[in-house]
Formats: sequence, structure tokens, C-alpha cells
Amino acid sequence: MAAIRLKSLPLRLTNFMTKQLRPIIQSKGFNSSGGHTTDEVKAMFEAWMVEHKRVYNTLAEKEKRFQNFKDNLKDIEKHNSTGNSTYRLGLTKFSDMTHEEFGRIYGGRIADP
Repeated sequence: MAAIRLKSLPLRLTNFMTKQLRPIIQSKGFNSSGGHTTDEVKAMFEAWMVEHKRVYNTLAEKEKRFQNFKDNLKDIEKHNSTGNSTYRLGLTKFSDMTHEEFGRIYGGRIADP
């Protein structure tokens, strides 16, 4: 079996996934204009936590997840601002995870055909 690298999987969508998820992504009204203040990003994170029913056990865990959220938001805004893609990215229930964490939990291995 060959392992695949999943470093950017949370941010890249296949054509099939794009067709299925485009209405969901677009319905979020995600603004890729960038330039958010720290307070705006904190408010976005708090709203995202409510929407996805996230509760963290410690302040340290919440701060770690907030940093992941900020990093992913930056990547999302960078991707959406290029205009070179047929799809746009948005915040999802995975937005508080690192790429590596997502790959470990959801990636697994894909068997050779």
C-alpha cells in the first residue's frame, strides 16, 4: 500500500467534492477581503465555536485551537484572493485543526488499485 501525503487536504478539494460542497461553502458568505483585526478574528472564532458546538477543556487548548483557526483563515483568504481557482474555500467544522491532525484522524491510507 502506498501512503499519500495529506498536508494540505483540509484546504484542497477535488472536483467532485467542489461540486458537492460549493453551495455549502458559498452559503457561509465568507469574505476573503482579509485585513481582519484580532478582535474580529476572535469574534469569528467564538461564533464558529457556537456554530460547531466546540468546547475546550482548558484555556491552553482553546488558545491552541484559536491559533489553528487563525492559520487556516489566513490560508483560506490567501487561496480565495488569488482568483486562480475554480473553487473557493471557507470555514468548516475542521477549521480548528492543523493539516497534520486532520490527516492523522481522517486521512488514513489509500490502497493501491
